[in-house]
Amino acid sequence: MNQSDHGGLTNRRRFFQYVAMLGAGGHALLRSGVLKAADLPWMIEGRAVAVDNCVIGCPCLLGEPPTHPICRVTEVMQVDKGHFADVILDGTSFAYAAEFSKASRESPHEYHFTAFYIDSGAAPEQRRALREVLTYPPYSEFAEPAEIREVPIYLTMEAWAKVGQPHGATVGDIARIEVSTIAGGEPREPLVVTNVAPGFPWVAVGKSVDSFYRSAGKNFSFDGTSGESFRFEFAGRP
Repeated sequence: MNQSDHGGLTNRRRFFQYVAMLGAGGHALLRSGVLKAADLPWMIEGRAVAVDNCVIGCPCLLGEPPTHPICRVTEVMQVDKGHFADVILDGTSFAYAAEFSKASRESPHEYHFTAFYIDSGAAPEQRRALREVLTYPPYSEFAEPAEIREVPIYLTMEAWAKVGQPHGATVGDIARIEVSTIAGGEPREPLVVTNVAPGFPWVAVGKSVDSFYRSAGKNFSFDGTSGESFRFEFAGRP
């Protein structure tokens, strides 16, 4: 079996798993020819925290190359509202760690490492759905994952993006993120960048505090480097 055959078989296997999850209605649509794997609608929107090894005010926010030749980033995302087909994803979380480079403002990101993590506290059908979401853009544009694991993920969202109130997340025992949001011209309001990129409408600038990622053969440390609290919104593109 060649590589393309193997990929096609994997995608079909995933598709039929979700048809089974949809129940009798999904089977009826499948028999009618209406439902195809690429037609399963999904969307997620929510809040996230991230740390990376760039200077504070990460140049990636403006589309520039990272401060160093290789950007190392760890990010945790909480879905405030979302679904995959009819599986509700509200309140679920996932995370990733990555390394990428970008030669110039005009060049694309080139990913060298990716690992994904899904909250083990989510229901089984939600964990399966999140795995499927990670096969769509923007996540499918990352490097082939070194690992995809299910681990406990905890976020401190009460202080999210609030100036003077460090906040963040833990990903099992493999990652810790803490971000201190920076004030803008109004001392109590965060310094914010809007319309950063498709899917990222709002980013509060901050700095990392004693954060790390240690798994899949990598060991990242972040303290006093760039950190962000941001909103995200993505949807499937059937």
